[in-house]
Amino acid sequence: MKNVIVHKSETLELALKKIGKNTLGSCIIVGNENKLLGILSDGDIRRLIIKKISLNSKVGNFCNRKVKSLSINSNNFEIQKNLNKKIKLIPLVDSTNKVIDYATFAKYRKIPISEPYFFGEEFYNVKECFDTNWISSQGKFVLKFEEAFFKFLKKKSLSVSSGTTGLELALKSLNLPKGSEVIMPVLTFAAPVNAIINSNLKPVFVDINKDDFTIDANQIEKKITKKTKVLLIVHLYGYPCNIKKIKKICKKHNLYLIEDCAEAIGSKIDGVKIGTFSDISIFSFFGNKTITTGEGGMVCFKSGKIYNRAKILRDHGMSPKKKYWHEKVGNNYRLTNLQAAIGCAQIKKLDKIVKKKIKIARYYNKHFKKFKNIRFAPIKKNIINSYWLYPIYLENVKDFRERDFFLKKLLEKGIEGRHFFYPLSMMPIYKKFAKKDKFPVAKYVSEKGICLPTSYSLNLNDVKRISETVSRLTI
Repeated sequence: MKNVIVHKSETLELALKKIGKNTLGSCIIVGNENKLLGILSDGDIRRLIIKKISLNSKVGNFCNRKVKSLSINSNNFEIQKNLNKKIKLIPLVDSTNKVIDYATFAKYRKIPISEPYFFGEEFYNVKECFDTNWISSQGKFVLKFEEAFFKFLKKKSLSVSSGTTGLELALKSLNLPKGSEVIMPVLTFAAPVNAIINSNLKPVFVDINKDDFTIDANQIEKKITKKTKVLLIVHLYGYPCNIKKIKKICKKHNLYLIEDCAEAIGSKIDGVKIGTFSDISIFSFFGNKTITTGEGGMVCFKSGKIYNRAKILRDHGMSPKKKYWHEKVGNNYRLTNLQAAIGCAQIKKLDKIVKKKIKIARYYNKHFKKFKNIRFAPIKKNIINSYWLYPIYLENVKDFRERDFFLKKLLEKGIEGRHFFYPLSMMPIYKKFAKKDKFPVAKYVSEKGICLPTSYSLNLNDVKRISETVSRLTI
């Protein structure tokens, strides 16, 4: 923010130079301890020059003190609502009116938890869709995106409207008896459990590992019954599950294995990509994911027969040979050509993005290993975590209230963090599937767990700032 903030004692000449560098047309004027005083624009300075005011004059005497500011806790919607043709720069302040950050049309907050990385080709691909009028689910980019994913994972791939619809399509394509049981981790986003219920199947929860936040493979067999048909695992926050043990369990009990890779694209075990180990794997391209199409997903199949069934279900259950003749009760799970156009450009950047995320995580690891209160997932030679986000848990945080207070303090420093998911068993709508199980590890990790940014746009100074702020707040 060095070219946006000007102290009241500094000169109009320096303010003009900073405005020239920040290209915002204005700067924020602060007093002692960075307390907000006002805004000064290049237009204001030009008018002062016309009035023959010396450029050596102090800016504090001339800034506009009737300035719109917002709390650093403001969400993106609040910030967006207040930006307009007249107000293009908004100071973001803490409870003491200290300037922590600023917002413009180009950026709402200094360090968001996650943001997409777009550069060049995405725009031209989308423009081609508009130029040719191919904007719906028909078009060359849909096929190109699926082909690119087939080359990436070596499995038959179907693009879908979201990772969630991908999970639902995967389950329905298995053609399971109604009420069949699907084992899954209790700590994850709600998409898998919703997909199971919406497919007329029954979720069965298993607790997680304390160190890597993934399903505890040692507890899976205890939950297997005659009705169990599927084991659905989630590579949470990019960390791969204990896939070797899980595959042995599936083979022993003749279970389908589904990998939810929504947060783990680019992760590997023994050099093998996550998503290749299962009967079906699902990826998400939501706006905050490692690569994005805004909304969207990909479902990848080992079996050609299940792939063909899923392809029909994805398109309203319509016969691929006879238009408007429906063979199955399907749905519309398709991705648009516009979204696939973005995906075609994004997947080319995947390796580059993952390498940067790993580099960021290594800095976090190096910094946080000095602090006993901060725990992060174990580093193993055979594991590559693609670090969608960087998850840690704070040993000295006692409960959800303290966790949320920590995140509030972090946000006041201009850094957006995110708490872990809540155990699904805690929510009234899913409690009946938990029976009397307590899932102590999931509750423990959820109470203490937070995620830190790993966006491609972060530079070393950003990562240092995040690391040092977290460790200072933790002590």
